[in-house]
Amino acid sequence: GSGSSKSTSFELVKTLYQIESVTINPTQTLGGLPVTGTVSVRELVQSSTGDTTVSPSTISKRVNLSVISGNTSPNEIGNFNTNGGNFPQTAIFIPAGESSGQFTFTPFPVISPTSLTIHAAPDLGALGTGNTRSVGLNLDAVSLQSLALSRTEVVGGEQVTGTVQMNGPIRFSNQVSVVSSSPVAPISSVVYNSNSYTLTFNINTLANITTVTNAIITATFAGQTITKQLTVNKPSRMSSVSFPTTKVFRDLPTRFSFELDAPAAVGGANISFTSTNSQVISPPTSYNIPQGQTSGNIMVTPGGSSDSATLSFGASHFGSSRGANVTVEKLAIDFCDSATNIVGGQQLNCTVRIANSGMVAPENGIQLSFQNPNPSVLSIPSTMTIGAGQNSATIQISTQTVTQNTNVQITFSIPGSNYTRTFVITPP
Repeated sequence: GSGSSKSTSFELVKTLYQIESVTINPTQTLGGLPVTGTVSVRELVQSSTGDTTVSPSTISKRVNLSVISGNTSPNEIGNFNTNGGNFPQTAIFIPAGESSGQFTFTPFPVISPTSLTIHAAPDLGALGTGNTRSVGLNLDAVSLQSLALSRTEVVGGEQVTGTVQMNGPIRFSNQVSVVSSSPVAPISSVVYNSNSYTLTFNINTLANITTVTNAIITATFAGQTITKQLTVNKPSRMSSVSFPTTKVFRDLPTRFSFELDAPAAVGGANISFTSTNSQVISPPTSYNIPQGQTSGNIMVTPGGSSDSATLSFGASHFGSSRGANVTVEKLAIDFCDSATNIVGGQQLNCTVRIANSGMVAPENGIQLSFQNPNPSVLSIPSTMTIGAGQNSATIQISTQTVTQNTNVQITFSIPGSNYTRTFVITPP
């Protein structure tokens, strides 16, 4: 009725969230390597009767992340990777229905052990409440692991590659220095590979040196030092080359010798060859004088079609060359020139002579072979040899008695040619 009144009371209810924990894995790592983290939250309803946890979550949450390390500026510590915000103040957004969110934190490499603290705080402007939660992260210092050279002994002018291995990432490549104690072995082309934690570099040793040089290669990082010694040997030079004689035979192997002015270094001395007439003497690809030795030789077999050809054949090593002039002649043989008619039944010591002026048989000698179509009348060995360094040799011919003049044509073969010689066997 009139004069009566009604009153209604309202209770203020508010939905908030709190941070329960922040965890990371691992809690100790090398500086420069990432860790993963998880922030767990609890959603609750505040009322006059108290706080009540809500599950499942009904609101979206924002958690602010930060990191500190003593007096170090946050910008010098590392980087977060989350679904929102940027370092040094970044955030994780946890949607309704979820009670946790993940992040990744990559600390910068450190040169001494360092302790960090990661904080997770509710965003008070986004229904957050409660205290900040924290977790500690211990960083181990990055250190030098090894220094390696592709070769520790070379000849001046050769290149060496080097590798500095770190046990983890470094922040700036110039934090590692690589130096050489000698200008004979300068360092160049230093490149840092962040995937393998290595620095690679080149050493282009100088060629024009007159003595053996020991260069100390030093890698330094944060007070740590590793050294390696590189020995740079004086390059050997070609001092002389020669054939056994100034004239050699076509189609017969002959030796070509060469000598260095100093023993070959580690890996030997690679010799290359040249010819001014490769159709007569074709140069082989290369030859290696073994380490510690000063000379070598190869066998070459001159060819071609001319009776005589003069050329220069040379050897080179490390920019130094020497050549030898040589004349290549077709082998000519005088076979029993003093005997044309032979009385049947007699034996004859026949001289086989090199007809080339001033030339003798090479080191392997000269072998002749004979073909005889009438052995019943004339007998001759199937082969003979003019020995090394000799100009002639003797062969014995035997004949049988005949009743009339009988012609016997002997074919004799030498390297590259065939010849015939006719003997007349006469009655006694």
